[in-house]
Amino acid sequence: MTTREAAERLGVSRSTVQRWIDANIIKAHRTVGKHRRVSETDLRRISTELGIPFREPSHPETAPSHGIMIVDDEPLILTTLELALRKRFPGVAFHATSNSFAAGAMVMLHKPKVLLLDINMPGLDGIEICRAVREMPDTSNVHIAAITAYHFDRKLMKKFTTVGGERVFAKPFATEELFSFIEKSLQD
Repeated sequence: MTTREAAERLGVSRSTVQRWIDANIIKAHRTVGKHRRVSETDLRRISTELGIPFREPSHPETAPSHGIMIVDDEPLILTTLELALRKRFPGVAFHATSNSFAAGAMVMLHKPKVLLLDINMPGLDGIEICRAVREMPDTSNVHIAAITAYHFDRKLMKKFTTVGGERVFAKPFATEELFSFIEKSLQD
């Protein structure tokens, strides 16, 4: 199956499937046209190993996920967080992007319950994403936290909370504190 179909079956973004293939978490082969293909057997194996529900094909008009979304320009952070969150919160929809420009569209499409943002990314910062999410009626109730290496910058942190950010987690972050924030936010 295609990476898009694999992403749909695992409830993740296509870029996540591509990162997992690059990291050899999922086995894939390439077609003559250089497109990646994944076997359903391997996807079911990964689903079991990671505790991710294997979904039957769905349609684009399905309801929003109300799950967790991460926006961070560091692929290692995205992959590490995603694996940890999938184990801790099995069955919760998860979306991730390293593209700050795609983040806004993804928030509108998926309407996550929790949004974790890197504050300082190339081209756009997490503060502007936070502000935009808070200003849109459909997403104003999203729980937003920053994951940043700039936690020591009080001015920047004040700016983040002023535009509606709820929590700041320093990189490297305390996993249990982050999990606790997410758990409370998902129950809200």
